[in-house]
Amino acid sequence: QNHLFHDKYTQTTVDIDLSNAHFILTANTLDTVPPPVIDRCQVVMLTRYSIEEKVAIARKHIIPRIRKQHGLSENAVFFDAEHEEEYLREIVQDYTHEAGVRQLEWTLRTLFLRAQRRQILDRGEDKVCINHQLIKRYLEQPRLPRHINEEDRVGEVIALGVDVERGIG
Repeated sequence: QNHLFHDKYTQTTVDIDLSNAHFILTANTLDTVPPPVIDRCQVVMLTRYSIEEKVAIARKHIIPRIRKQHGLSENAVFFDAEHEEEYLREIVQDYTHEAGVRQLEWTLRTLFLRAQRRQILDRGEDKVCINHQLIKRYLEQPRLPRHINEEDRVGEVIALGVDVERGIG
């Protein structure tokens, strides 16, 4: 059945051979994926990035993007080279609590821009070497993720959103 596929959307008469094709589907939750689709797929559950992966992503992608977006040179605002991994690890562990890296990017952007504004623009310094003290000074106190105590779990619900179309939330 897969060797003569006709694309009805483009209304072409070209036969497409799908016998050796692999389809990759992504979903944030399996609740919205129809059961027949799940039955035909091999489901691979991916958890969160590890701390090491987040540090590597911050080094290779997030920090250069922040510098480019805000015109910060590598010599203007930077981490102490000997302790960069230690400081990034601290930020990941203490200031971010999500599976992805969006909150990490927001936190690093806040740190870099506050350091630039307060050290370079306000005080007239040439450069800022971010260390443990500056992280504590320029970032808000780390917030713990919301948890429900074990004894309070029965009947307790935290609403994170509303889906108007399906009437849930």
